[in-house]
Amino acid sequence: MAVLIAALVCLVRLTGFSEHLTTDNLKPTVQQAGLWGIVLYYVAFSLGLLVHAPGMAFVAVGIFAYGWQVGTPLSFVGAVFAVGVNFLFARIVGGRALGEIEHPKMKRVLAGLDARPIRTVIILRLLFLMLPLLNYALAFSNIRFRDYLVGSAIGLAPHVLVASVIFKFVYWSIHV
Repeated sequence: MAVLIAALVCLVRLTGFSEHLTTDNLKPTVQQAGLWGIVLYYVAFSLGLLVHAPGMAFVAVGIFAYGWQVGTPLSFVGAVFAVGVNFLFARIVGGRALGEIEHPKMKRVLAGLDARPIRTVIILRLLFLMLPLLNYALAFSNIRFRDYLVGSAIGLAPHVLVASVIFKFVYWSIHV
């Protein structure tokens, strides 16, 4: 998994794709592309998280590119979609390695996740937002994808809402 992620990061940097993962570059591209712009935005968001780009930068892109009213729900859906893609990628590549650990202390830690998966993911999202390592760790556990997505959506909602209000005022102060 680490080798694959390192290879992705190197590929993104060597091809120059990382230079295009900026607010200034993505905004006109997604605006001009219409519906395909939203698809491009979600793909870029997902790939950005895979290569450890900050997720809130993509929330900012959504708000700046589509405006506050459209950009906020679009960014929220993008965040949930991106962490879901990261989870599935890690689950496919790494399986459920943490779920098979036999160490007693680790089993106790994971028992909380198994007992209350949605609540645990909500708390982890409130603390760590879209942190890619969290996506991978949860993917390697026994948590069901549905529970992961529900917990992620609930835990990310306050962050995206607060960020969208902040980005709205930043955008407004720049353009007034």
